[in-house]
Amino acid sequence: MSDLATLKRETCDRIDALAPELIDISHQIHARPELAFHEHFAAGLLADTLDKHEVPATRNAFGLETAYASSFGEGGAEVAILSEYDALPGIGHACGHNIIATTGLGAALGLAALNGRLPGRIRYLGTPAEEMGGGKELMAQDGAFDGLDAAMMVHPAGIDLETMPCICVSEVRVTYHGKSAHASAMPHAGLNALDALVTAYQTLAQLRQHIGRRSASTASSPRRALRPTSCRTRPRACSMCAPRTPTTSPSSRPACRPASTPVRCRRAARRRWNGRKRIIWT
Repeated sequence: MSDLATLKRETCDRIDALAPELIDISHQIHARPELAFHEHFAAGLLADTLDKHEVPATRNAFGLETAYASSFGEGGAEVAILSEYDALPGIGHACGHNIIATTGLGAALGLAALNGRLPGRIRYLGTPAEEMGGGKELMAQDGAFDGLDAAMMVHPAGIDLETMPCICVSEVRVTYHGKSAHASAMPHAGLNALDALVTAYQTLAQLRQHIGRRSASTASSPRRALRPTSCRTRPRACSMCAPRTPTTSPSSRPACRPASTPVRCRRAARRRWNGRKRIIWT
C-alpha cells in the first residue's frame, strides 16, 4: 500500500472511530436550530470539540462572533475545509447544515490525527450565516481564504452526487410604485405597479429558459399591489345587484349593501357560479 493510501486509510479509521460522537453533535445542533449570526450553541459546541481533541480553535474568527478557525500541517498546498451550521427560518435544519457541520469537523479531526505526516496544510473554518447574511463573504473580506489553494465542503442530499452545479448569487431587489386613480372613471390616470411586476417576472421567467439556472425572481407582499389604480373599493357588491345604466346620482347607487343584504349577493354569486358564468366584483 502506498504512503498516500495508508494515510487515507488511517484518516478514515479515525473518522469511523469518532462516528458516535459526531452523530451526537449533529443531533444536538439539529435540535437547537439557530439563525444567521446567532449560531452560538453550534459554534461553541464545534470549537469545544476541537479543543477536546487537542486541535486548537480560534473563536470569534475573522470578525464574526460565531465563526471559528483552526490550522495544522506544514508545507505543500493549503486546503480549507468548511463547516456550516446556521438554520432556516421556520423550518430549522431542513438544509442539513447540522450534517455539514459535523462532516467538516470529522474530516478535520481525522486529518489532524496524522500527527504531522500530512503532506500539506489544513485550514478548518466554521462559517456562519450561509442561508442569509453572506457569512463567508464577510470572512473573505477579513482574509479567511487568503493564500488557499482550494476550499471544500460536503452537502447532504437525497441522492449520491459527485458534483453539485452551483453558481454565485447577485441579488437585486426592486420595488414598483404605482399611482392611484379611479378604476372606472379615470383608469388612464393611474399607474399599475402590479402590471409592471408581472411583466418583469414573466420576462425573467422566459429568459431563464434560454440561459439555464442563472436567474430567478420572486414577489413579496403582492396584496399591497392588487388594486394600485383604485382609490376605493366595494368588496361585496356583485354585478347582479348593480344598475344596468350609468348613473351619477348617489341615490341611485346599487341596492346591494353588504352590511344589510349580504345574502342577496351571495345567492346571486352562487347562481352565476352554478351556471358557469363569470362573476364580476366591483
